[in-house]
Parts: sequence; C-alpha cells; structure tokens
Amino acid sequence: MRVAAPEDRKMNLSVSEWLLYGGIGIMAAAAVIVAAGVAAFTLTGRKLGRKLEEEYGKPSIGRN
Repeated sequence: MRVAAPEDRKMNLSVSEWLLYGGIGIMAAAAVIVAAGVAAFTLTGRKLGRKLEEEYGKPSIGRN
C-alpha cells in the first residue's frame, strides 16, 4: 500500500467548484454575522425598552 505524497493531496478544484464552495463559505459567514447582529440588537433593544419604560412609563396601546 502506497502512502500519498503531499503533492498528491492537493485540492485540484475546477473554477466552478471554487465558486461553489467559496459561495457556501461566504453564506455561512454571513449567517454567523446575521446571528450576531440579531443577538446584539435583541439585547440592546431590551435594555432600551426598559430605560424608555422607566423614563416615560408604559406605552398606551390605543391612540384615543
């Protein structure tokens, strides 16, 4: 049994494969960034809501 030399283990991908896997990687990175943004805005929104309620009281539901 022959052990593969380092040059045999190279990733010989075509251009379309690079585009495919690159796009998948970019989409994964974007999903992580979106999740971090949602978490940050949720936390800051709760903090802001508490502060506004403390300063101005509970909002009335209707505008009568």
